[in-house]
Amino acid sequence: MLNRKIMPTIGTIDSIAIPQYETILLENGVPLHVYTAGTQPVVKLDIVFRGGRCSEEQRLAGTAAIKLLREGTTTRTSAEIAEYLDFYGGTLYPTDSMDTTGFTLYCLSKHLEPLLQLVVDLLCQPLFPENELQTYIENAQHGLRIDLDKNDTMAYRIATAAVFGDEHPYGYNSTEEMYAQLTRAALIEYRNENFVAENCFTIASGQFGDTEKALIQQYLAKLPKSGKSPKSIVLPSKTPYSEHILHHSKKKSLQSAICLARPFFNREHPDYIDATILNVVFGGYFGSRLMSNIREDKGYTYGIYSSIGRMKYDGYWLVSAEVGKKVAKNALKEIYFEMDRLQSELISDTEMTLVRNYLMGQYLQQLDGVFSTSNVMRELINVELPMAFYEKMITRIKAITPERLQELAKMYLCKVDFYEVVVG
Repeated sequence: MLNRKIMPTIGTIDSIAIPQYETILLENGVPLHVYTAGTQPVVKLDIVFRGGRCSEEQRLAGTAAIKLLREGTTTRTSAEIAEYLDFYGGTLYPTDSMDTTGFTLYCLSKHLEPLLQLVVDLLCQPLFPENELQTYIENAQHGLRIDLDKNDTMAYRIATAAVFGDEHPYGYNSTEEMYAQLTRAALIEYRNENFVAENCFTIASGQFGDTEKALIQQYLAKLPKSGKSPKSIVLPSKTPYSEHILHHSKKKSLQSAICLARPFFNREHPDYIDATILNVVFGGYFGSRLMSNIREDKGYTYGIYSSIGRMKYDGYWLVSAEVGKKVAKNALKEIYFEMDRLQSELISDTEMTLVRNYLMGQYLQQLDGVFSTSNVMRELINVELPMAFYEKMITRIKAITPERLQELAKMYLCKVDFYEVVVG
């Protein structure tokens, strides 16, 4: 019988099995990545179009186009599409980011074919009804007004605009006017230019056999082709703010939102993996320096975190927290204190062991289950990295030294490089 008075033995993770997947090139040139695993007869299908915000001619058109794709085709109304999905027990989620748009389908393996028929209909014959577009615009504007009353939303918007500039795809902020300027013609143009085979990759994951695999290949081969070369992304130059102290007072606020942000880089940079480990020490998990100091010791906040914003072509380093308005200055002082301490003091062996174990556990969790693994696949495929990138990360976690982390702290955790945003 299990003795619950005895704590389970805590072990270390020595290695992580990196799953492999099969890649099939369809007749229309779309790569289909297949990962078969799991015990339940469920299929997840990711259809991803490269570009996202970075390929927009009109701002916000990419997000609007993918979200309105399921609101009607030349053969089905939005109500009929919803009823069809309900009948077959499928779910269809639109997905969009700075670098991609697309959607994800979940369904039982036995209902795969009729839902594939729907997917092809949505992609080949979208209608973008004018009434649905106007409803989308009104809802988006209403949601934006609500968000702009939140200090943390405002601080984040200011911080990312400061890093990249107001005109950059990674830096511009949505406005009610931008939503009002969306037109059906702009959505059709975005779809015609971006939702095409040359710009697409797909991932099928779950428990299914050769019959289902053949069906997926058959239907995805019908995705429309533009006849053009894959669209190349050329980003405008960044125009970061010259002023680094950006405080916005709100008299009625009881709390202040803090965002510290600095320019960073993407996964191709040689310091990327090591810097992500430093980020965990600094503020990337519940036992981090920032949490131990500012939450547990000082009691200024319920939570404070640092994170690395990872886009395909660029990145940023962000520290964010909400604190009492009266202690905002003290919280900033402690954040900078922890930056300085990482530059001046070596991390102890005990803390290094804790961080290594935490990171190994995180990576193990990210690869736990077929659908979690497919999420990792999607992220790496988009930035054109193999699954072996995880092996490289694991190797660095085991090998990195306190001296290396101190060197990185001196390079990247300098107060003068961060934009200081306080709203409240």
